[in-house]
Amino acid sequence: MYLRLMGVMLAAAGVAWGQATAGVNCRAAAVPAIVRVEGLSERVGDMVLNCTGGAPGGVLRGELTLISFDGPVTNRLLANGALDIIVTANNGSGETIVNTTALAAAANQVTLGGLQLVLSATGTAALRITNVRIAPPSATEQPVRVALASVAAGPIRTDASPFTVGITQRGLLATYATTFLCTQSRLPEVVNFGEFVRRGVRFASVRLTEGFAAAFERRGAQTDAGTRLLVRYSGFPAGARLFTPAVACPVKMA
Repeated sequence: MYLRLMGVMLAAAGVAWGQATAGVNCRAAAVPAIVRVEGLSERVGDMVLNCTGGAPGGVLRGELTLISFDGPVTNRLLANGALDIIVTANNGSGETIVNTTALAAAANQVTLGGLQLVLSATGTAALRITNVRIAPPSATEQPVRVALASVAAGPIRTDASPFTVGITQRGLLATYATTFLCTQSRLPEVVNFGEFVRRGVRFASVRLTEGFAAAFERRGAQTDAGTRLLVRYSGFPAGARLFTPAVACPVKMA
């Protein structure tokens, strides 16, 4: 009885080992995002690796290298030295976070190590790589291209062909500012916009026009701030005081 039980355990272990080393062929694709040429760290479109040909219910462990061809990777560096790139897997049961470490191998290369992927009953799964940020090219209508390369003879096999994850566009189309006439104005006792208007304090307005819909981005889940716009004023006499609003209000044009 003891020998028979041991034989069953060894057979089961052999099946599990075979599943763990089964390889898959993965095809990469992305929906290109619009990236702003003025941006320093632009998020590109999500990358999806559709993997097929594996053992049913098998477990894959491997490594991928992400290569950017049109600008350095500019993701935030976390406390553990990894980049804040997110990888999820889906084998038909919904997306789950993959516990991988994204490390910068060069200015334009990232190594995604420790990947573990559970295949479906038909030997398939999808890997999604998101929140990749790149410093884009400075010209408009230019593609932002990346490639995903696998380790030689590794269980996750890709063709390493470049594909497009972004197209550059101008985020700021135009600016306009009224002439600032610097004359002496009496400062109200209560400093707020309503009192400035009531007292007739001199003011100037500024208009900024976005280059495409949603070019002025709000703060998102993986960002510290939304789009920041810098307006410079100069030529004021010594002792002049300039007040600016705490909030800039967007205006929709009909």
